[in-house]
Amino acid sequence: MLPIIYYETTVLYLDDNKKFLNLIESSNISNRNVFSTNAGIIKEHINKEKNNIAITAEVDIGETQERYIKYNLSNLKLRLDESNKENEISVLVVDYDMPKVDGINFCKTVNKINSNIYKIFLTGAAEKDEVINAMQDGLIDFYISKSDQNLMDKLRLAVLKGKKEYFRKTCRELHKILLNKGIYKTYIDDLNYINFMNNIVSSETIGEYCLIEDIGSYFMKAENREKLIIISDEEKQKGTVEYLKDMIDQKLEREILEGLQILDNYSLENDKLVDGKSIMYDKYICPSEEIKGLEKVFFITKVIKNN
Repeated sequence: MLPIIYYETTVLYLDDNKKFLNLIESSNISNRNVFSTNAGIIKEHINKEKNNIAITAEVDIGETQERYIKYNLSNLKLRLDESNKENEISVLVVDYDMPKVDGINFCKTVNKINSNIYKIFLTGAAEKDEVINAMQDGLIDFYISKSDQNLMDKLRLAVLKGKKEYFRKTCRELHKILLNKGIYKTYIDDLNYINFMNNIVSSETIGEYCLIEDIGSYFMKAENREKLIIISDEEKQKGTVEYLKDMIDQKLEREILEGLQILDNYSLENDKLVDGKSIMYDKYICPSEEIKGLEKVFFITKVIKNN
């Protein structure tokens, strides 16, 4: 699935071999990196840069003390607007066997600080069994042999995967809520929807994105270009007609019900908050298309900034 939020983060590398760290650095594995032979420095970075996404809050209701989780998707967009977000640690690449530090014990320490960090072991052939056991025990997420001929290419792919997995772990509580709340339909786990969104992210080199509506609408950013992918379905379209029933004619009502037009309710509500004035609804209604493989699920792409 597409992570609920994604942005550039920092990758940490811990290895006692300085020359090997220099080799990784010259291979441009990731955009933001910290390299060190000192475990204390790496641990200091992890302690300092903890996750700052506040999406969910636990609330107890009434005498039953029933566990209730509330969430606020607007906090995701607020996180994208923060200037220091790239300092957040998402991936740790660590050598298994170092003279002064045991890689497995170090990862145990990391898990106590932030278990969401994706951990990659670099190993020798003699250490393979121990590393597999560590992976099965949940101490690490991935391992690569240092003797692998395609080490740097595999490491680059593993780090990219790790960044995304980090955000999936971070948002797992919200993901679970969206799938199980049973009030409104969400498509975030539908394979056709996932393929559709992944194609947009990869083909347009999207660097940042976040979910903005439960159903599956996203905000996306690539360099100085920002856009919205607004998703709708049959139920949402009926709700739009009900919402606009005194402001649209029969032709537009029919087009909305048929999925030919979508109301960009996200922009509409945001503009209401900013302007505090009466809104001309017609400028928020846009021609739509059907997502391939999803019957009566529609989308619009709306560019909101293009410098």
